Amino acid sequence: MSVTILHKQSVVSSNVPDVAQLQAGEFAINIADGAVFIKTTADEIVDLLTYTFADGGVITAPEIGILRLRTETGDRLVTATGEYINVDQNND
Repeated sequence: MSVTILHKQSVVSSNVPDVAQLQAGEFAINIADGAVFIKTTADEIVDLLTYTFADGGVITAPEIGILRLRTETGDRLVTATGEYINVDQNND
């Protein structure tokens, strides 16, 4: 027997779910951006594909195998292939 699981979703770019829209542990997906969110038990909405460092740096994963590293000096694309990591200074 198969089961279909439906998550809350949006097709509007940059939409983020409100804490009132989700229960703790529930996922929401922004199909336009490829973003995945979850509500924590602390009533926070967390973007599962973004990590923010204490100094303000941000890493996002817009595509599988590619990360976007946001620093004070600008965004950098980071790709990982096998054992190599490449940081593209020109964002190509």
